[in-house]
Amino acid sequence: MNNDNNIQNQINTQVAQPQAVAQPVPAVQPQVVAQSVAPVQAQPVAQPVVQTQSVQPVAVQQTPVAPSVSNDIPAPAEATVIDNNAPGAGVIPTVEEEQVILDNSQKKSGSNFVLIILILLLVVGLMFAEDIMLFIENNIIASDPTGVGDGNGDSLVGGYLLLNDVNGNMTVRSIKFYNLKKNSNNFTIGLNYESDLEFKNISEENIYIEVYNSNKELLYKHLFDVKEKISKNVVRTYSFELDADVFEDSFYALVKTYSNAELEKITNLSCKYRASNEGYNELYKHFFTFKSDMLVSYSVDKKVEVSATSTSSTIAMNNIKKEYDALEIAKLPATYSEGSLVYNIDLETLEADYIPLYKKGTSSLSVKNKEVFKKWECE
Repeated sequence: MNNDNNIQNQINTQVAQPQAVAQPVPAVQPQVVAQSVAPVQAQPVAQPVVQTQSVQPVAVQQTPVAPSVSNDIPAPAEATVIDNNAPGAGVIPTVEEEQVILDNSQKKSGSNFVLIILILLLVVGLMFAEDIMLFIENNIIASDPTGVGDGNGDSLVGGYLLLNDVNGNMTVRSIKFYNLKKNSNNFTIGLNYESDLEFKNISEENIYIEVYNSNKELLYKHLFDVKEKISKNVVRTYSFELDADVFEDSFYALVKTYSNAELEKITNLSCKYRASNEGYNELYKHFFTFKSDMLVSYSVDKKVEVSATSTSSTIAMNNIKKEYDALEIAKLPATYSEGSLVYNIDLETLEADYIPLYKKGTSSLSVKNKEVFKKWECE
C-alpha cells in the first residue's frame, strides 16, 4: 500500500514539473519582438519603419508578463521610443524620394552649367561685337537684306552687289548672276548668268534685278525675262536699259524674287505744278500708279491759261502741242485742244515707238525725286 502511494506521488511529481517549466513560455515572446525591432533602428530602409510603429505597442502590452525574463535582456520599448510629433522626426526617405532628390540636384547642377555658358557667350559677344555684326551684315543679311528670303552671294557690300565689281555674285532660283557692269554709251547694265537648272520660261519665276543708289534707295526694278529657254551650265549675257538720270545714280544692285501677291500691291503718287506768269498760268498734273513699287502707268493733265500773248506763253502752248503730236505719231489716244492736253499711258501694254516720261519699273522714289527736282509738288 505504501509502495503504491509512493509510486503515485512520483508520477504526480513528474507531471507537475513540466507544467512549472511551461509557465514562463509567454514571457519569451517579448524577447523575440524586441530582437526584431532593434535591427529596425539600424537599417535605413523605409519599409521597416512602419513595422516598428505597429510592433512597438505589442511589446509594451507584453511587458507585464516579463518578470520571469532575465534582467540581462534590455527592455525594447524604452530603447525604441520615437517622437512622431517632432517635425521630420522618424521620417526616413524612400528609394523613390532619394532618386527625386538626386535628380533635382543634377538638374540644378545642369542649370548652373548652362547659365555659366550663357554668361561666357555674352562676354565673348560683347568683346567681339563689332566683328560679329560685320560678319552678319556681309554673310547673313547679305543674302537677304530686305527680308524676302532670296538667294545668297559672295563679295557683297552690305548685302548688295556693287556695280562694276567683277567679284560680286548672287544666286537666285539656282541661277548665278555676276559681273554686273554699267555701260555709259547706251545707259545699260550688262551681266553674266549661269544656271544649274533648265527653264523654258524664266519670266514665270518672277526674278527681278533691282538698281539702287549709293544710299541703297531703290531706283528701278527689271524683270529678268530671257525670251529663249535657259540651258543648264551655259554662261550667257544679259542687259537692260535705264533712264539717263537713273543710270547716273545707280550704284548697287540686287537679284530677288517676288510672290504674285507682292507684285499686285498697288500704290499711287500724285504730283502737281502750278505757275503764275505774266500773261498766262500753267496748271499741270501727273498721276502715277505703281505695282510692287514699279511704275506701270501714269496719266497727264496739262493746261495753259493765256490772258495776254507773249513769247513765254507761246512757248508753253507749243510744248503742249508737241507732246500731243508725239502721241499721235505713236497712235496713242489723247484729248487735245489749244492749250490743253489729257492722256494716259499704260506701260504694261505699251509697244509703240514712244518715249514715256519714265520707263516701266521705275520706283516711286525715283519718280518723286525727279518730279521734285522739276519744282513739282508730290504727295
